[in-house]
Amino acid sequence: MGVGRRKTPTAPPARLRYERAGLGSHRPRPLETTRARTGRPGTRQFGPRPGTGKLGPGDVADLAALVGGLELERFGLVGHALGAVTALRYCALHPERVERLVLLDAGPDFPAVDAQRRPPVPEPTPPTRDFASVRAYADALTVLHPRARPERLIELAPHCLRRRADGRFEPKLDPRLLQPRPRGADPTSAAHEREARRLWSELEQIRCPILIVRGEHSTVLSEETAQRMLTVSHDARRVELVGAGHAIVLDAPRALGAALRDFLT
Repeated sequence: MGVGRRKTPTAPPARLRYERAGLGSHRPRPLETTRARTGRPGTRQFGPRPGTGKLGPGDVADLAALVGGLELERFGLVGHALGAVTALRYCALHPERVERLVLLDAGPDFPAVDAQRRPPVPEPTPPTRDFASVRAYADALTVLHPRARPERLIELAPHCLRRRADGRFEPKLDPRLLQPRPRGADPTSAAHEREARRLWSELEQIRCPILIVRGEHSTVLSEETAQRMLTVSHDARRVELVGAGHAIVLDAPRALGAALRDFLT
């Protein structure tokens, strides 16, 4: 949910929202005006990504292509989770484009932390990957997101699903997100350490204002990492959302909206 403008001064504001496909392609309510145009540059993750066995290697290029297609010059960029990593990378590569950067509950250590969160082998009873109804999926979301309001999850559920030919529903997720970590794979590998070092270096290079938002009960962005991000950044501030976990958009939408408006406007 970023804010930008086309080259033509009469064009409406554009929001750039970048997040991992955890809740699919729900449509965010615009922050200031219903004339806003919303872009989701990560929608390729709502299905298999051809030509790659990894998540998100082309995400920065996707985002750059979207910015070019919308003819944006300067804009605010907001990213959540994996999207925050993509936003950080894009900002480091294109500092002339990003006016303000918001990183939602993720930092340079996210790739390793995310790998650690994935179980190494399937659970005894694998989670359901298809559902008989939209309401059944909404009920499953309440288990995954216990801090979110149930009515909000019911509202979002239809936008997170695709209906199959057999009439059942499945989440708009990259199938690889549902796979366990390969047996024997080390989530704290040298590759993850190199990636983290690169992201920390890129964060230090960024000169635009940065807002770091952390959920109070987050298991993804630690207190120590958030404080280090604040220390190494050139111009950053931090907000902690009381009562929220990693899914801060769902857990504390009003507080998050207020923080974004204060920072982006």
